[in-house]
Amino acid sequence: MAELSTTSASMASSGDSPDPRAESSGDPREAPIGGGRARVLVVDDVESVREMMAEALRLDGHEVTVAASGEEALDLSREIAFDVSFVDLVMPDTNGLDVLKSLLQFTPDADIVVVTGFATIEVAVESMRLGAADFVTKPFSNTHLQVVVSKVLERRRLIKAAKEKDYYKRLSRLDGLTELYNHRFFHQLVDSEVARARRFGHKISLLILDLDRFKDFNDRYGHPAGDFALKQVADLLRNTCRKYDFIARYGGEEFAIISPGSDSSQASVLAERIRERMSESDFAMGDGVAHLTLSVGIACLPEDAGAKKELIERADRALYLAKDRGRDCVVLAKELSS
Repeated sequence: MAELSTTSASMASSGDSPDPRAESSGDPREAPIGGGRARVLVVDDVESVREMMAEALRLDGHEVTVAASGEEALDLSREIAFDVSFVDLVMPDTNGLDVLKSLLQFTPDADIVVVTGFATIEVAVESMRLGAADFVTKPFSNTHLQVVVSKVLERRRLIKAAKEKDYYKRLSRLDGLTELYNHRFFHQLVDSEVARARRFGHKISLLILDLDRFKDFNDRYGHPAGDFALKQVADLLRNTCRKYDFIARYGGEEFAIISPGSDSSQASVLAERIRERMSESDFAMGDGVAHLTLSVGIACLPEDAGAKKELIERADRALYLAKDRGRDCVVLAKELSS
């Protein structure tokens, strides 16, 4: 039989990328084989076609399971996580596109190839729109099937590699507890924002925030409770700051915010809003609630500093002055004695 061309489409992934190091996310089904071999499902109501396809794929080293109906295919997919599924478009008990939709609903990351003897552009487009990884037309050769599986596996490998790269890039930037930016990446952000502000004559403000008497809080309630409180504080900051502000966990109980375009007056308003929300917040601890306050130091460029080092130093000194004034307050760098 002559080898026919295929119409291919890339599978899109949605949602947050999962940890690529994990082989499974609690999926009770038998896991895919991986490597150059695949666990393949062939769904066709004609036995001779099923067996021909299965034999061709087995010759290429793949593990193949066959199903004679859409219902059988769904039952098998509940038990086995297939790398690739070939689904015939026309079957007596159901439409192949319905099987495609059901399989993808059950396993959204599945790679499904639609097979038909009555190909039209409309059917191919609809298959891809519904999420098919590929579309092949009967008749086809053994080599053709083997190439289709190889292409799907290579696409899957590339998608996994992209997710892994994105995951580790994200991991290198974030604090593991709060999922805010970490100290190291925050310094990179300060570098870039200071450079941008100086280049275009913009203003930026740096806020350094410290939880008051947090050691006492940890001693009283325990470190797990302290970690939980830090995550709640991170959520409060995310919900209070503007979407284009940069928030980081700066140290143990210290946080920092870069506020592009803000002068000292605007940064002070933001800091007071955070301080007030913090003082009004209840932290559930066992049978009761606890309260925390914070102190804030603010420095602005170009009002208080002309470079990154000076900006950080003056914000830090303003924070210490806030502590000296009794905590639970906001201090601007311009209040510092020269």
